[in-house]
Amino acid sequence: KVDGFITAIRPDLKLANGKTPGVDVVHLHHGVWLNQSARDATMAGPERFFAAGEEKTSMILPKGYGYTYRATDQWTLNYMIHNLWPKPQKVWMTYDIDFIPATAKVASSITPARSATACSATAWAASSRRSSATSTRTA
Repeated sequence: KVDGFITAIRPDLKLANGKTPGVDVVHLHHGVWLNQSARDATMAGPERFFAAGEEKTSMILPKGYGYTYRATDQWTLNYMIHNLWPKPQKVWMTYDIDFIPATAKVASSITPARSATACSATAWAASSRRSSATSTRTA
């Protein structure tokens, strides 16, 4: 693990055979990625930094921006998988991440997409003025 910047996240589900199920079969109803190591700017709790659902939302930040990632960050994924099959199915939740290590030359030109230390709405407002993982689940 190394510090750096996340520039994109693309979530998906995979069946045991490696194929992606149709949303009419089994799908990620919702998922919220939480960084337990950072405080959310709008509520008391861990920072919510990405969310996706049935529409398979991807986060692709504009060029030059990245979500600050520290190797010591602790993440939690709060999710619900909706199974429309009549029996349980084994699925894997996957997400692909585009990542720039902090040691890369281009990292010095990355603007943090959010403050990694925001503890209040005031800190968030001030910072905003500056210019593959897998989980197995039986559904």
